[in-house]
This record gives sequence, C-alpha cells and structure tokens, in this order.
Amino acid sequence: MRLASFALLLATLAAYAETVSFNEHIRPILSDRCFACHGPDSASRKAGLRLDQEDAAKTALEADGLVPIAEGHPNKSHILRRITSQDPDEVMPPPEAKTSVTKEEIALLTSWIEQGAPWERHWAFISPSKAALPHDVNPVDHFILARLEEKGMKPAARASREHLLRRLSFDLTGLAPTLAEMDTFLAEDQASAWPKAINRLLESPAFGERLALEWLDIARYGDTDGLFEDHPRSIYLWRDWVVQAFNENLPYDKFLTWQLAGDLLPEPSVDQKLATGFLRNNATSNEGGLIDEDYRIKYLIDRVNTTSTAFLGLTMECAQCHDHKFDPMTQKEYYQFGGFFNNLVGRGNTKGATDPILKFSTPEKDARLAEIKKSIGELGKPKKDTPEHQELEAFKKEQRKIDTTIPVSMIASDSEKPRAMYVLLRGEYDKPGEEVEAVGPSSVMPYDESLPKNRLGLAQWMTDPNHPLTARVAVNRLWQMLFGTGLVKTSEDFGTQGERPSHHQLLDHLAVTFIDSGWDTKALIRQIVTSTAYQQSSVRTSANDQDPDNRLLARAPRQRLSAEFIRDHALATSGLLVTKSGGPGVRPYQPAELFGRNAIGAAGAKFAVGEGEDLYRRSLYTYWKRQIPAANMRLLGADGRIACRTRREQTNTPLQALVLLNDVQFTEAARVLAERMIQEGGDHLDARLSFAFRLATSRKPNKDELTILKAEFNDRYREFNGDEEMTNHYLTGGEHKTNKALDPAELASYAAVASIILNLDESISKS
Repeated sequence: MRLASFALLLATLAAYAETVSFNEHIRPILSDRCFACHGPDSASRKAGLRLDQEDAAKTALEADGLVPIAEGHPNKSHILRRITSQDPDEVMPPPEAKTSVTKEEIALLTSWIEQGAPWERHWAFISPSKAALPHDVNPVDHFILARLEEKGMKPAARASREHLLRRLSFDLTGLAPTLAEMDTFLAEDQASAWPKAINRLLESPAFGERLALEWLDIARYGDTDGLFEDHPRSIYLWRDWVVQAFNENLPYDKFLTWQLAGDLLPEPSVDQKLATGFLRNNATSNEGGLIDEDYRIKYLIDRVNTTSTAFLGLTMECAQCHDHKFDPMTQKEYYQFGGFFNNLVGRGNTKGATDPILKFSTPEKDARLAEIKKSIGELGKPKKDTPEHQELEAFKKEQRKIDTTIPVSMIASDSEKPRAMYVLLRGEYDKPGEEVEAVGPSSVMPYDESLPKNRLGLAQWMTDPNHPLTARVAVNRLWQMLFGTGLVKTSEDFGTQGERPSHHQLLDHLAVTFIDSGWDTKALIRQIVTSTAYQQSSVRTSANDQDPDNRLLARAPRQRLSAEFIRDHALATSGLLVTKSGGPGVRPYQPAELFGRNAIGAAGAKFAVGEGEDLYRRSLYTYWKRQIPAANMRLLGADGRIACRTRREQTNTPLQALVLLNDVQFTEAARVLAERMIQEGGDHLDARLSFAFRLATSRKPNKDELTILKAEFNDRYREFNGDEEMTNHYLTGGEHKTNKALDPAELASYAAVASIILNLDESISKS
C-alpha cells in the first residue's frame, strides 16, 4: 500500500474510532457488496459463507479454518484480507461484480472489528422506543435541531404568512387558500391564526380527498380491470369509503384491519365489508384461454406484494422465487404470508365462483323488485304475442332498469373450504413444493400462536403495538406527504437495501406517539405542522450547502405540486372547480387521438367525454382507465396504478410544459380566469392582474412582476385587436360558454396573461 494511501487510511480510522456503528456504517457495506453472494439467499450463497448473521460471520469456515470476522482482531479477519487483496483471483467482491470496497469503507470495517465487531439487528426490525422529552418541546423540533447542531448548521427563518397558509392548505386539502381565507388569516393574530387554520383544514371535507389521493396510488386503485381489454369494474364506493375514513379520522389500526379483514370481524358492518375492496383493486384479466390457476397465483402474489409494501414497507416480492437476497426473509415465509390470501373467492380467484359484491340498494327499490319478482313468478311462461307475454317483458325491462341503478362494489370473501398453500418452486404456479400454513414472517416479528391463521389474524399481528414496522411505515408516509421526502427516503423499502432514516430517534418517537394516541392520524399531522421545522422558509442559503438534498431540514422543501393538484388548482383559480364529493368516476377532457384507429389499449376502446360539472370535478374522481389513464395527469406525473406505489418520481419534461400551455383543460381555465379578472378583479389593469396573480400564487405581485405582466397584456392586446379571426380562435376550446358581453380582444389578452400566470413555477409549486 502506498504511503499516502496508508496515511489516509490512518486518518479515516481515527475519524471513525468512536462513531462506528454496525447499522449505520457496516450493514450498508455488507448489504451492497457482500449479501448477493454471502447473504440470506441459500441458493446463491457462495463458499458456504454467510455475512448477514452474526454467528455465521464470526465462525471459522470449515474448509480453511479462517474466521471471516474475528472480534477485536482485524489482522485475523478473513474478510479484510480478501477485500484488500491485490490478487484478482482472491479479491472480494470479484472483478466481475463491477463493484469494490472503498478505502473509507475498509477503514470503517477495520475500526469496527477493532472495537469488537458489535452486531445489531437491522434497525427496522427492532421495535421503536420513545425518548423522554420535556412536555413543552415539540419532538420534531427537538430532534431536527439536534442534527443541525451536530453539523454546525442553523434552521431557516419562519416563512412568510402567505407562504405558510398556502403550504398548509395544499398539504392538508390539495387546494390553495381562497382570497377570503388568506385575508382572514392575515388579519388575525399570528399566534392564534396558525392553530385555527390547522383545525379548519383538518375538518374540511377536502382533507379526506387529499389523503385518499396518496392511498389510491398505494392501493393501485382503478375503475377498470387493467389487463387484456381493460373492462370497467365497479369499486368507486371503496374510494369514497377511503375519503370518508380519513375525514372521520378512523384510527389507523382500524383503517388497516378493515381493509385486510373487515369481512371477518364479528357481525361486520357495511363499511367494514366495503373496506375490503382494497384486496380487489389488483389488475385482472378476462382473456379467453387463460390458465385459471396461473392467474389466481398472479393475483395472490400481487396481494402479497401490495400488502407488504403498503403496510410493512418491505420488498417481499424478492422472495417469490428464492430466499430474499438482502433481507432475512425466506421463500417459505413469503408463501406462508401468501396463505392469508389463498382462500379468497371471486373473479380471478375461484373458477365459476360468484363475484363477491356489496349492493347499495334502497328500501323502495328492494320493495319494488320484490313485487316484480312475484309478478314474474305468477305470470309463468306465457306464449309469445299475448298480453301476458308483453306484461312479462315489461316487468323484466323494469327489473333490469332498477338493477342498473343500484350501485355495487367489489369486496373480499373467503371460501368455506380452505385451499392448501404450497411453496412454489421458482414461483411457478404448477410446481408446488412444501405445504405451508398461513403465518406472519418471524424474521420480522414472531406470529403469536393465539392469533387466527386468517386475514384477521394478519391484521392483528400487524397492529400489535410491538410490531417494528407498521407504525413507522405509516408515520414515514405522512412525513413524506408533508415534506416531500420521508424520514426514510425509500418509503417502499425499510429493509437492508433501503435508506436509513435521516432522523431515526424522531421516527421512533413519532411512531410510538402515534400508537399511544390510538393511531390518531389527525393528531400526528397536527403535531408535525405545528413544529417550527415545518414552518421554515424554503429559501436556500450557501450556509447549508453541505446538505444539498436538505435531508437535515435546515429549510422547508420546495417542490412542484402533484399532477392532480396542478389541475385542481387551475380549475379553482378560474372558478370552474366543482367540489361535489363521491360518486362514479367522471370523464374530463381526453385527447381524441388516444381512441382512434391506432388507439392505445384494447381494440374498439371508447371514451365519451363528460359534460357539465363532470368536466370540472376534482381529479381524485376522474375515471381511471388503467390502460389509458387521463393523459394530462399522466404526463404531469400521476401514477398508472397497475402496481402499488408509495412515492412518485419527480420529473421535468417539455411535454409537461406543453400540457399546461395547450391542453384544453388549462386553456379553458385561463380563459375563464380572464373573465374573473374583468368581472371580479377591479376596474383597472393593475388590480385585475394582481387579482389573478394572487389567486394563483397566494401573494401579491411586486412592482417588477406587475410591470412585466402589464407589458405582456399590452402586447397581446395589440395583436388581438387587429385580428378578429385569431381572437375568436383563441377564445374557443372547452365547454364553458364565453361571455359575449365582454370585448373579445380584451378578453383574449387577459386570457393570454392568465395562461402565463397559471404556468409560473410559483403557481405550480409549494414552497
């Protein structure tokens, strides 16, 4: 080893002499560099060496007597000899692995072994504990300030009141504050205005819609089957139940239990049965010639993967074909988990079985259907072309008409006869191996023998206060919703390949507090948004350049609004938004090109654009055809919902700008906003431009911004005033009728400026 490299190694060793931690420093190295060949997966394990378990890693290998990790003796530790070897036949990882251990990582491993190689279970599989803090301290601020002080960093100043109310309104309702709400907030005393605003927004009907949007991605909700010809399905009532559950602040343990096993509760209510639609959201196919058992297993695997990701933050799908390569989860445990869903009946689960649905009829309809059924029975089978036959046909027609008006929703139900569950070799449906029973993975937490071996038992296992994952995963997802990134960035993966928490003690403290509160979601959100950390300015300063990703939260995050919020915000700003809740999915504008001769998806797919208020409902209620989802929202980043997703990728493409500038939903919104500017914004240009700017950004424009907008208006007016054809063309598009009493050239000019305002980065962002 060169002298300079040796000196660097010594310096690094000194730096880590007191801070080395197995979970923080060592496990990530072993997981990234070693577990693929020396980890949990027995099928791919090389040389009989296992480095994911302490006993195996510290036991001499039978072949050569060498100890992989010798406590307190780096020079006797075979692992260090191999990773520092210069021999390509000896060095680990081998050259073909295309990865290597860095000098800093070697120093960490050496220091850790010198300290006795203390081992820890993976942090996420240890039950969270709560630190003792003073009662008058918000734990969010306590732990975030502690990390900032460690790094010599300081938090940002408090954001302006306009920014704060805008941030809170989008976070809790998905909508910007109205001008009246902003004026009231600014007029009140600052100390009392903030908690009042929080309470108002938490009690808003829009709160449930905002949180439901997150859950629909996780639950892979859609209004169609998703596969083959993507036929419609009726499950929108489950979506409406999710909105209701969040608005009523249903405790999270019940929210989980009802969705996994509401039908198995004693004397289940309608809502408890309805909640099990979560298990019916998976994509299905009705293609002819399918092998039923093949697809039944595909659906079962989808439910296993979705449930484990949604509630446990684990990538269990890795164990479908073999033992997990990185987490201590065996293939057998995977299929034991699958046993909880093995007895479901219905479409795609049991050949020829009646699809379990829940009907939402009325007493009047039920009474009339009973009368019709009785009358049909009395008529028997009359001959054709007789009055009796005509009367029979009339009754049948009325019966069909009533049936079509009764809403139904897909729900879960188990067969009376249990089905055997097997480990499937290589995950193939026709290669059953060892028979297993339903049980939760003991690698996460032992499954109490007193629990039933069904979905209700699974829910009880998950909501056990000692469970290491359930509360952490739920808290982390709410943190992600409010800050853009979770305390664990990989919200879908709390395993060894996932990112460690940026603030581990804070995550644990909030998780235990969440459980102690009775799984109170609104209380948890209130605790977070009342913190000083949440109320910081998002302005970036050079003093915090050492944390470019803002993981330590020295400032508030600035992020683009989600696709649904951008559309809803444009509609709300223009005054077009219809806030009606619930009901079947609606069909706003869609490009006709998607449904022509070369259409995407099934042949002959049709999409009839809605009319009236259906065009302007909140995006949550858009009919979600999974093979052809709403194009404008998809381009802006909405998920297709074929599989479970706990976070969306942040993207920025030219197509997104083109949507905001040219899509009929946004051009119509700009035109209607222009009408508002003229009719409600005041009697002069400055006031009207300021009115629209404030509607879109929640603040008043400064002098320079107003000057630019005025110049733009004047330029556009000169163009439109001299070209009637161009003006009339610009004012077309969308179902909203243009106000003929307004001067067309003036209206078009305001519409052009309104489009600019709606496209401002500040309009489509939360800061």
